[in-house]
Amino acid sequence: MQKYIREYVSDFEKELNIPLLYKQSDRPLVEYIMDAWKSLEIVKNIKILKFEYNDNESEININKFIFKREKKKKKKDRYDYKFVNDDRYGCLTVWIQITVEENETGKEPVIHQKIIKKQMLIPLQDDDGYYFIKGKKLCS
Repeated sequence: MQKYIREYVSDFEKELNIPLLYKQSDRPLVEYIMDAWKSLEIVKNIKILKFEYNDNESEININKFIFKREKKKKKKDRYDYKFVNDDRYGCLTVWIQITVEENETGKEPVIHQKIIKKQMLIPLQDDDGYYFIKGKKLCS
């Protein structure tokens, strides 16, 4: 009986939403991250100027994303350098403009503006819909 179970056709099979099961209508991960960045614009002093996304792995210098741990931490928590695994990453660059108004009593208000550039690595999805992070295959 168990060998025939896969041939069983249910009355509800025609009502299954196959594209929903295989996540064919989902947006790419980078668009969700861009939306998260845009949500910072709720603060009136923050403005997102532009986004730049590069998914060409050969143009991304992975050595820019090495960070150094602080030496004031305990010895077991301290590392000189931690290297990012270059599995499959794209680079999202965000330019943010921060505006602050300085009001001193008896003087004209002074407006300070600063443009900040932030880069982040975003894992790329393969053809089967999986992400490879630190050598492990993760479902999307």
